[in-house]
Amino acid sequence: MKITQEIAHNIFYHVEKCWDYVYPTGQALETAVYRGFLPFYDLVEHHGSPSTIVDVKVMDNALDIKGVKRLNIVKKMTNHQNQDDYVWQEHMVKNSKYYLGIPKSVMTQVRRPTVDLQGYKGDCEKIISEQIEDYKNFAESSAARADCNKIYSIVGLYQYHKKLKIKAFSLSMLEFAVETPDKYVTEKKSYLAYKDDETQFKLSSFNTGSSNFEKRFKVTAQYSRLWSDEQRPDLLERHTVDNLIF
Repeated sequence: MKITQEIAHNIFYHVEKCWDYVYPTGQALETAVYRGFLPFYDLVEHHGSPSTIVDVKVMDNALDIKGVKRLNIVKKMTNHQNQDDYVWQEHMVKNSKYYLGIPKSVMTQVRRPTVDLQGYKGDCEKIISEQIEDYKNFAESSAARADCNKIYSIVGLYQYHKKLKIKAFSLSMLEFAVETPDKYVTEKKSYLAYKDDETQFKLSSFNTGSSNFEKRFKVTAQYSRLWSDEQRPDLLERHTVDNLIF
C-alpha cells in the first residue's frame, strides 16, 4: 500500500479545509486522511480512539496518524540553515520562492500509560522496556481486532509562518516498526531508550496518574505543500446567513 500523487492531492485539499478552523493534527488530521483515501478504495473507515492504533482503516490496512508542528519555512537559504537534521525543498507560492525544512525524524507521543515512574530512580531499562512491549502488543492486538493485517504510520508535519503568512504541510507514510534499543539512560525527569546514539523512546510525567510515552518516527516526506494564508474560503455575508436560517 502507498500514497499516490492523487491521494496526496486529495489529503492536502482536506488538510487545507480543516486548517481554516484548527491545526491539522488529532481528529482533524484523521478526518482529512480518511476523506483523502475515501474515493480511491472500496473500504475506508474512520476509527480513531485511545483504545486502538487504527485511526483510519483502508481495506485491511491500519493507519496510525500523527500530526506534529515541526516544519521550518524560510524565504532565503543561508549557511545557518540546519542541513544535518533537515531536508530542504524549494516551493513556489504565488510566484514567490520559499524553502521548506523537513526534519529527518520526529519524536511524538504514542501512548499515555499509567505507570509508576519511581521518582526516576528505578531501573530505566526494565521500566521503559515494559512500556515498549506494551506499546507493541497494543498496536498488534488493536489492529487485529479491526481485522487489519498490516500497520502503517502516517506522519503529517505542519507549520504556519506568521510573518510570511505561509502554511506548510508534509506527508510521510512508513511501515509500522518498533526499534530495539541498545542503550537506556535516565536524564533529569525522563527515561530514555537509544538506538545508534539517537533517542527512540522517551517516558516522562504528563500529569498525576498518567505519563507520556514518546516514539521517534523517521520522516520520508513523500509529499509536501505550501499555501498562502490569503487563500481562504469565501465568508458568508449577513444577508446570506439570514437566508439560510429556516
